[in-house]
Amino acid sequence: RDVLMNSRGLKPHLRMARTTVASYLARLQWFLDKAGPAGPRNRDAAGILESAPWVKPPKAERKKPTVASHDVLNKLYAGAVYAERPRLEGVKPPAWWRALLVLVFNTGLRRGNVFSLRTDDIDWQRGILTIPAKRMKTSSELCLPLNDTTMSHLRSIKRERTLLLPWPHNERYFHTYLHKLQDACGIPRSEHVGLHQLRRTNITELWRVAPEAARLVAGHSSYRTTVNHYVGAD
Repeated sequence: RDVLMNSRGLKPHLRMARTTVASYLARLQWFLDKAGPAGPRNRDAAGILESAPWVKPPKAERKKPTVASHDVLNKLYAGAVYAERPRLEGVKPPAWWRALLVLVFNTGLRRGNVFSLRTDDIDWQRGILTIPAKRMKTSSELCLPLNDTTMSHLRSIKRERTLLLPWPHNERYFHTYLHKLQDACGIPRSEHVGLHQLRRTNITELWRVAPEAARLVAGHSSYRTTVNHYVGAD
């Protein structure tokens, strides 16, 4: 715990977030508990350890979720014209970025699902997106209708390939390039957005009119998770 608390965070000048440390400790605790003695709440434990060590996790300091303003999204959409990556056969970079932005804004998909999205996951005639349970974090199949705007953007980049939105570089370069693109759009660094913020924006927009729909799209079993982590402060 103490080592993690002093480790580098997502940004070089920041320490690892308390919530991230707590998440890592929870995963580690699961393995230790399974190696410890069996009990009413741990019936399939291996019994390798006489007792499972435990440490109190750091208290999380949660801030109210922030969402992207429509002004920033409009600037980023228009500024996609400056994009020069990714270079894919038959697809211009601005079209790729606009399809990505529109897809996440309208569906709230997780980043992992976006980049693993397959061309045949979409019913191109009916405008229905279906992601099988094995590729979902919740292990439940996701089925979403896609509006006309989203479908038109996806059709503009559809090619004969397995992945719909392939990114032929590593994840860190994606974040670096997204910031570079927002710099070119004239968006202040304090207002830069990422895919997770776009996901929160989608869920917040849904929450205004249909909280249950927002929870289902987010893939949460509890309203508390949706409210605490994804619904904007306003």
